[in-house]
Parts: sequence; C-alpha cells; structure tokens
Amino acid sequence: MKFIHFLLMFLGELALETLNIDITKKHFYSPHNTLFSIKQNQKGKRQMTAYSARHRFTTFIYQLKRYNVAKYKEKHSTLIIYPDYIQEYASYHQINNNNFIMKSIRCLRLGYHGKYIPLLTIFLLLSLVLSSIWLFPLYKSYKLKNIRKKKEKEIYQMNINILYEQLHNQLTLIISPLQELMRHIYGDWEYKQLLHIQDSANKLSYIISQTKILSDINLGLLKLNIIHSNAYKRVLDCFMSYKYLSRKKHIEYNFYTKLQDEDLFFDENVLILITNKLLANAFKYTESGKSITIRLYKEDKNLVLQVSDTGIGIPVEKQQKIFDRFYQIENSYIENGLGLSMVQQLVELHHGKIILQSEIRKGSTFSIHFPQDKSSYNKDEFLNDNMEEKQDIIPSIYSNKICMKDEHEPTNTQVIKTKNGTILIAESNEELRQYISNNLSSLFYLLEAKNGKEALDILKRQEVNLIITNAIMPVIDGIKLCKLVKENLSTRHIPVYILSTKTDIESQLESFRVGADDYIIKPFSINILKFKTLNMLHTSHYIFEHSSNIMPTERINTTMNKEILEKANMVVEKNIDNMKFSIKQFAWEMNMSCSSLHMKLKAITGESTTEFIHKIRLNRACQLLEEGKFSISEISFMVGYNTPSYFTTCFKKYVGCLPIEYKNRFFPV
Repeated sequence: MKFIHFLLMFLGELALETLNIDITKKHFYSPHNTLFSIKQNQKGKRQMTAYSARHRFTTFIYQLKRYNVAKYKEKHSTLIIYPDYIQEYASYHQINNNNFIMKSIRCLRLGYHGKYIPLLTIFLLLSLVLSSIWLFPLYKSYKLKNIRKKKEKEIYQMNINILYEQLHNQLTLIISPLQELMRHIYGDWEYKQLLHIQDSANKLSYIISQTKILSDINLGLLKLNIIHSNAYKRVLDCFMSYKYLSRKKHIEYNFYTKLQDEDLFFDENVLILITNKLLANAFKYTESGKSITIRLYKEDKNLVLQVSDTGIGIPVEKQQKIFDRFYQIENSYIENGLGLSMVQQLVELHHGKIILQSEIRKGSTFSIHFPQDKSSYNKDEFLNDNMEEKQDIIPSIYSNKICMKDEHEPTNTQVIKTKNGTILIAESNEELRQYISNNLSSLFYLLEAKNGKEALDILKRQEVNLIITNAIMPVIDGIKLCKLVKENLSTRHIPVYILSTKTDIESQLESFRVGADDYIIKPFSINILKFKTLNMLHTSHYIFEHSSNIMPTERINTTMNKEILEKANMVVEKNIDNMKFSIKQFAWEMNMSCSSLHMKLKAITGESTTEFIHKIRLNRACQLLEEGKFSISEISFMVGYNTPSYFTTCFKKYVGCLPIEYKNRFFPV
C-alpha cells in the first residue's frame, strides 16, 4: 500500500509539471465591486491581481497541496490554501480580509510530456507485478524453511523423549529386580557385586537425566519456574547428600549461611542442579585432608551460592575452557563432560552470572549470583503456585544418593495374605507393564490397558480401586486419562498414580493439577510402589467404612465424594415416600447408568444401590420413631415401604432390632 501511495504521488507530481490551468471569472466573487487580471510571473507561476474597494492591489499566487509555499514580493499578498491534486476543483482564500475567494481551477489539457504518463504508469505497474512474482517464491521459501525448522525441532524433541522414556523403562527393569534380588542375598561377596551393579545403574540413570536436561536447554525447552521460598533448605539437602562422601575421603566439609529464615527468588530445580554439580566437581578434584566449603549469602541484590575447595586448582589460561563441553584438564579424571558446561547454561538461564577464582595447588572458588530483583525475570518465568514447602517432591535423581538395602524392610508375606482390591495398570511398554503386573498380582486383582482409551473402556465395565498409569502413552496419555477420570462423577473417587521420566517440578505440578494422587519417577522401586498402593487402598477403605453411616441430613466431609453423595442423598430423600421409586429412576436422576451408580456407591460407601436406599429410608424411620408421633404402620408408608411386614423385616436386618423394640428405648411402656 505504501508503494502504491508513493507511486501515485510521483505520477501526480509529474502531471502537475505539464498542467495548463484556466481560472474562470465566474467562480470568483466578492461582496464588493472587483476586477482582476491574470498573468504569468517571473517564477513561472500564475499570478492574479484583484481590484477591490477596500484593497486596491491585492495579489494572489496559487499552488497545489503538499508543495512548498511560494514567497511573495508583493506587499499585501499571501498564499492561502493548498488544494488536493487528485480533485478537479480547489478553493483559495485571501487571508488579510477574506473578501476574495477563488472557487474553481479546472484542468483543460495535458502539457507536452503528458503523453508519456500512461506508458510510465504501465511500466511501473508491470514492474510491481514482476517484482511480486519474483519476491513471492522467496517469501514462501523463507516461510517454509521456518516451518521446517520448527517441525524438525519438534520431531527431534519427540525422538529424545521417546529415547529417554525407553532408557528409563529399561533401567526400571534392571534396578527394580536387582533390589528384589539384593533383599534375598545374604552373602557378603554376592551382595557387594550386586551393590556395584546397582551403583552403576543409578549413575547411568543420573547421566541420562543430565543429558535430557542439557538437550532441553539447547532446544530452549527448559523454562524457569521462579518461586519465593527458602533457598537454605534446598542447599542444605544437597550439602547433606555429600556428608558421607566427605567422611569417607577425610575432607573437612562446612556450610555457612545467615539465610536460614529468609525467603528468596530462585528456581528450585536450577538451584539444586547447580549446587550438586559444583559439589561433585569439588569432591572430584579435592584430595584427602583438604576442605570444601559452601556459603550462601546476599550481596548487591543477589543471592550468592559459593562453593570453595582447597584442591588442585585450575591454571589461569584454562579457566575459561572448563566451561566448554567435554573439556578435560590434563592429569585429571573426568566422569562425564557435562558438568560445568551445564552449570554455565543454567546460570545464564537464571539471568545470573558465574565467577571463578582459582590458583594452582590452592584450590578453586565458584560464585553463582542469582538476581533478587523481580524486574530481572519475565512475568511468565514466575511459578504462580504456592511453593513454600515443596521440597518433598524434589526428585532424588538430582542427588548422588545410592539406594541401599533396608534390613528392616518387610517382605510381602509379612504384610498381605489376601488380595486387597482391583488395580488398573495403563502402560504402553509391554515389558514394564508385565513386570508391574507380575509383582503386584499376589496382592491385588489386576486389569491391564495399553493406552488411556483402553483404560477408559475398562472403567466403564469394571469396578477399579486404583489406577497406575504411565504419563506418556499413545491415543490418550496418562495426564489426559487422569483428567478425564477426575472429571467424571462415577470415577473421580479412584486414586491415580502417574509414572513418569520427567523430573522437573512443573511436570509434577501438571499431574497434581489434573488430580493425580501420586507422581512416581522412573526408574522406581517396585517395593515402594507396592507399599504406596497398599497404604492408599487401606486409607480409602477406612474412609469408605466411616462414610457409610449416612444420616439423611448429614453433610459428607470427604472432598472427593461430597458432591455425588449429597446428590444421591437428596434424590433418595426427595422420593423417600415413593413406593415406586426404583434403581432405574435413581440412576436417571443421578445422570448415570445403573451399573455406574452401583460401582460408584459401592466404592464410596461399600454398599450396593439397594442397600444405600434402604439405609437412608431406615435412618429416617429411626428419626420418626424417636419422635413418637406416628405409629409403626404409618412410618412404614412414610418411608416408602409397601407393607408394615416388609418394613419390619428390613428394619430388623439393617438396624438389628424390631421397630417396636427401637421405639420402646425412647418411650418405654
């Protein structure tokens, strides 16, 4: 549009150079007797001299709009207006007294060069069309290139996620059976060999996790989640995880801070990763008898994490190179080449800076500065959730702790003798699904699904007490499955465990937001999964037992089941004297199928639909008997029973005594 605008302006200017203008007398008027004459001035502009009763010689010079105003040598002359060159007519005003008005200027003919204007116009328009034809493929190619890059990035990330998922699935299948085997090995030599295997497997898991994090950083997928919380507790956890190693290597190990009770701005995962990386590096290059010190303090609106050691030190000329990936200082051992390179990238992600001070044979000091000014971070980098005490969900994969044999861990036979409920396992990896099933089959009835869609189909037909699902699955993934389960009134009471390889807090929070009851990071211990499942089902069973005695007007305090129980209670109370009230009508008013209603009430209260209706009716009958205003026959009809005899039979079954006996407790004969 701008190009066309400039083109029209250029053509207009060219046309103006060739215009012959005729000013007609009939468009000139004045309230006084006026004569005027027109002549060409020395500057090539037309000049009009008007004779007025008030102003005898008043000179006008006309000129088109958007052109510089002409200067006048005439004493009383002023240029007044700027007409639009696109219009055929234009008006002029004499400023001094406003007595004279020029109404019309009409273009009569084009000048000598006017015949070239159509050709020039065609040429310019043709150039515009040809340029568009030439530029459009370039623009399309550029756009397709960007789309291709974005798609390649997505495919690469998807492949990385799949590879990461498969690696951790296999590690789970290695570590979990290994832990089971270690529980039944009592020979020292055999146990040490298995412990060595477990140690190597845990280190491999750690390296895979670090590689995934580095990949996310390089792809720009790792986002900050800034919280306002206690940094001291996080750093202390990291400090304590190396306490055993410091004793083993006879290294003096200290932690100094005055920030025990102060909340600061930081990303929890980034802080933990950096602290562990710096400590691992310090212990790697610090000899026995030396010291390692952590300091945590505030300086110039920054949170400073400082890790110092009195180890071998780094030459000045090589201090910048240590942040290069896979760089190794001579005569030193390197476990993997990701450590300090990742630290630098994490510090940059956190908008901070890293300062290294080191001398040969005196040691090194790494100081990490985390900005404390909120303006240093973008709004979308702050985590809105309340994160004040979230250290309990920090993944253990960030530390170097190795799982040891627990001599006091009970075996399955010590805990369970009968099956404790039905568990649905939704896992796309057949080997892992089979492994979980084999280890839980002695404790629970099991149902299996390859994806979320199959799991939902099973839930429509079967009563389930707990769901274990993988986060990443085809068709419907575990997160979506959990969300759908928790949104459905007939299934929202079922606990859901999500298995995932993602260790970041945002992924864990995403699972808890959709209603997950637990988040288990791969590789996991099958024993931990067993006991978590047992504890959850025992707790649920306890709640069900204590929520079964529902009084007609009692409000249920269990958050998960409150809505459906209150609605069910209301429907039965509304129809409490309706002798034709059936299970089908009950289900219709609850917006459920009969089977769904039965499974829901059975799971929550431990009672069938019929038992639920009887209990509410008989509880109301007990209230009426306690009031003593009605006979037993009247009460039987008031609570929806066809005959007093059937009412008496049901009352005896559920209350444990006859109606007359219950009434005599309050009104003795």
